[in-house]
Amino acid sequence: MIWKRYIIGPVPLWRRALWWFFPPSHTKMLRMMRRRGDQIWKDATENLTGGSSPTAKNTLRVILLSIAVPVILSATGPLYYGYTNAPYWRIIVWALACTVGFSWLERSSFKSALSTAPPSIIGRSLLVIAIVAVAFIAFVIGDSLLYLFARLLRPRRRSRA
Repeated sequence: MIWKRYIIGPVPLWRRALWWFFPPSHTKMLRMMRRRGDQIWKDATENLTGGSSPTAKNTLRVILLSIAVPVILSATGPLYYGYTNAPYWRIIVWALACTVGFSWLERSSFKSALSTAPPSIIGRSLLVIAIVAVAFIAFVIGDSLLYLFARLLRPRRRSRA
């Protein structure tokens, strides 16, 4: 079997069955190996050579999708607490919990930011604190607005005369 002598990567079962009855030639196998190797090399080095840089649309899509889960999670608490007329301090606690979740989900962003930060411990700490503080403030502002909006939607109790 000539095709068992070559390493060309995963081969579908239907192609293996076809090759059992009609084995490919030596030249065809070399061509397949060369094409597969060129594709693997291109995939491995494309980001190093700047072959296909991400467009602004792709970058924005990744950013929006990466913050979608924390934002949706953050919106559920204030809507519930506002509708049930819960005290406001729960919104602050909810925003703090969402900030912790956001920080956990965005670990790769922290790694990227820390690789460009000043080498001192203070510089890196300040960068992390600034990112977390901005996220917490954004969650508090957004959650407060949603809390007030949900309180407006809450049905009013009618007083009996």
